[in-house]
Amino acid sequence: MAALAFVDAFVPADGDSVWSLANQRYRDVFLAGAAGDGLTCPPPSHLDPRCRPHPVGTFLQAIRLTGAWRAVRTKAHVAATGWEGSPFIAAHERLRADPAWRTHLVDCAHDVPRLAPAALADILLGLA
Repeated sequence: MAALAFVDAFVPADGDSVWSLANQRYRDVFLAGAAGDGLTCPPPSHLDPRCRPHPVGTFLQAIRLTGAWRAVRTKAHVAATGWEGSPFIAAHERLRADPAWRTHLVDCAHDVPRLAPAALADILLGLA
């Protein structure tokens, strides 16, 4: 693998889950969303209308990582700064201080590929 990019996302360690990384505000959103059918969380209304409900189990499932990702030479984190309350800024700030990571800021909301496709394409092509 030539590069690894996290785009407006958590950067988990072995055993982490979205649930363990999210703050209480987002956990409450997940629970409220799952109240409808107990299985899925509907997308927020401000997102792309093509978005579909997200299985709640994927928020809870812990990831298992071997550590092989550390051998990837080029690692990048892209943070979207155009939305209030982003849970991903803390990860971005932590990685910004790590010389093994390249960090980028994009002025848009969370759906970076749809809202800033040219900026994202430039960042990703720069990793190649």
